[in-house]
Amino acid sequence: MVLLDDQDFATNGLPVARALRDRGVAVTVLAGRRPGAPGAVGGFAITPWRLRRGSMNPLREIAALRQVARVSRSLRPHLVHNFSYKPVLYGGLAASWLGLPAVNLLNGRGYVQLSDDLKARVVRRLVRSTIGRVSRNPRACAVFQNPDDRSVFVDARLVPAERAVIIRGAGIDVERFRPGEPPPGAPIVVFAGRLLKEKGAREFAAAAALVRERNPGVRFVLVGSSDPENPGSIPEREIDRWVETGAVERWGVRSDMPDVLRSATLVCLPSYGEGLPKVLLEAAACGRPIVTTDVSGCRSLVGGEDIGLLVPPRDAGALAAALERLLARPEEGAAMGRRGRQKVLDHFCAERVVEDTLQVYARLVGPLPPPPS
Repeated sequence: MVLLDDQDFATNGLPVARALRDRGVAVTVLAGRRPGAPGAVGGFAITPWRLRRGSMNPLREIAALRQVARVSRSLRPHLVHNFSYKPVLYGGLAASWLGLPAVNLLNGRGYVQLSDDLKARVVRRLVRSTIGRVSRNPRACAVFQNPDDRSVFVDARLVPAERAVIIRGAGIDVERFRPGEPPPGAPIVVFAGRLLKEKGAREFAAAAALVRERNPGVRFVLVGSSDPENPGSIPEREIDRWVETGAVERWGVRSDMPDVLRSATLVCLPSYGEGLPKVLLEAAACGRPIVTTDVSGCRSLVGGEDIGLLVPPRDAGALAAALERLLARPEEGAAMGRRGRQKVLDHFCAERVVEDTLQVYARLVGPLPPPPS
């Protein structure tokens, strides 16, 4: 099988690749690679893919498409699994041309789907047209991470309903992400993710300033980096101003995310739209209450006030009020955290997501070899 990823194979494809390897299935991975990224992940060699997520260069895009088509034609894999939008467009087209089965993961909405600027509207029209073409492959299946996103594409007749399935996330390692007592001291509110407009980074910073006016001891922390390839990336000078005013601290990119999340009192993601935000699943697995927005992906995880609070998107005042409510009621937050951990164990652990994915594979290519006894 061939797995295509735009950049983060370790997050998106690795659990499924391991399950396939355990069954004796040969796996080839093509992935866009950041400078300095390893040439292998989890024992899988990564074939560098000439792909840049933010590129609009026609020559670069044609080269990326030709590489996928060339690899697919050479290997004639039993199935191609495309993770995220650009892999779906290029890997899906190649699979359609060659008559190959394809699983197309349409995870989240992002800048192209959410922004109203002219560039996003033009690209959105092209993306949706191509997804419609890719989905006409009778051997293709579209995977969504929440019901809202599925409805967008099915209702627009871009994806046939009978070949549109929901698999909820990429799966969480519940042994690595597990609860622990937060350290003593000032409460910490964590935002973890790329520092993008569409992730709600500006609303987080604005809410931090409002809360700290009334509760100056609360610490607000940004974990992650800007993303220059994304048009929604927050300028570094703007982030620096947030830090200089004392509204937030910046911890940068961290490799110890379980420890980061266990250090948090609350985890906050005021996004404008998601597939199923992994950081919130990880936070729930660590027993931390969540404050997020009432948008696709986020609401399907949080529910009512089951494991956290929902607020309207783009509303820093409502966000600040929700954060203050849980900061003032630690028992309520602790109960949400316990329910969150159980919810991940019941529905979002890696083993369950992998099994759901393998069932989609079997639907397209027939029974897979059994796992080793």
